[in-house]
Parts: sequence; C-alpha cells; structure tokens
Amino acid sequence: ESRASKSFQAIPQRHTHRGAYDADREIPEQIPALMQREVPQSPPMRLFLFTGRTMHPLAQLIVSATRAIVADRQMSKDNARWFRINQEAIEQCRDGLTLDANVTAPLANFAAKLFPPSAERAGRHWLRDTEKVHVGTAPLLGMIAVRDLYARPTALCVGRLWQRLHLLLTAHDIAAQPLNQPVERVD
Repeated sequence: ESRASKSFQAIPQRHTHRGAYDADREIPEQIPALMQREVPQSPPMRLFLFTGRTMHPLAQLIVSATRAIVADRQMSKDNARWFRINQEAIEQCRDGLTLDANVTAPLANFAAKLFPPSAERAGRHWLRDTEKVHVGTAPLLGMIAVRDLYARPTALCVGRLWQRLHLLLTAHDIAAQPLNQPVERVD
C-alpha cells in the first residue's frame, strides 16, 4: 500500500493531540526515517528530530517562548482573541482554538464552559500544560527549519510538510501536535 494511500486513510482519524503522551509507549524505530522521507527537496528545508536528553534544549525553547507570550500583555490579549469558548463562536468564526480541543479533562472542560477563564488564567494554564504535559511527556520533538522564515511559498511548503507528517504519525497510531510558540515570538 502506498504512502499516499495510508495518509489518505488517516485523514478521518487525525486530530491535534493536547493531552499527555503515554510514557510506556515508545516511538517505533522506523518512524524517524519515515518522517525524514517526507521532507521535500525543494524548497530547501530540514527536519530535525530529538528524543531523550537531546530534546531538552528545544523543550526549553518552547517553554520559554510560551512564558514570553503569556508575559507579553499584547500578545496574550491577541492570543486570547483566537479562543472560541462557546458553540456559537465556533460556528460563526470557524477558526481558532476551542475548549474541546485544548482542555482534555472532562470536568475541567465543563467548568471552563460554564465559567470561562480570564486571559491571564488561561495563559497560566497554557504555560503549565506546555511545560508539564506537551513537552514534559513527549517522547519525540521535531523542528522544521528553513532559510527564509518569511518566504510565503516556503511557509506553505512547511505547512504541507507538517500535514504530511501528522498524517504519517496518525497512520501509525501516534498522536502529535504543533508547538509553534518560538515562531510566534520571532514574529
């Protein structure tokens, strides 16, 4: 069966994972090589993958970027504008972040819908989850690197690469999520 066919079949199962990763489950040995095969030759870009202790510098970069976003009053305010608390906002805007996708504990999700958190409180939770859950339990971190961060055609190709990687991981029953906080801070 072709890679394209497996990726196509994975589309309905794909979702952004915001919870803790299973510490008892290892990434199969062939996955990094399969991920590297997805990287296009043009435009030039590289995929860096980190496991074990080699993840620490990237994990710290992601956490420190999240901390900086939360501490930056304007960025925090702008970030909060993307959060869709109720179904009406979700249907009207059809973009942004939702409680159902970001608050994995059912009771906490229910409480947040009844009593939406302030931007400050949501930021504190996001920072805690980024450090303790998202990078704190991840068995693998990756980074897509390009020469020109602001070249729009390259940015589109990076987005396509992320989608192919996400589908590949989904096809192998591996959860994933993008953590783009360092890129947000660059902007």
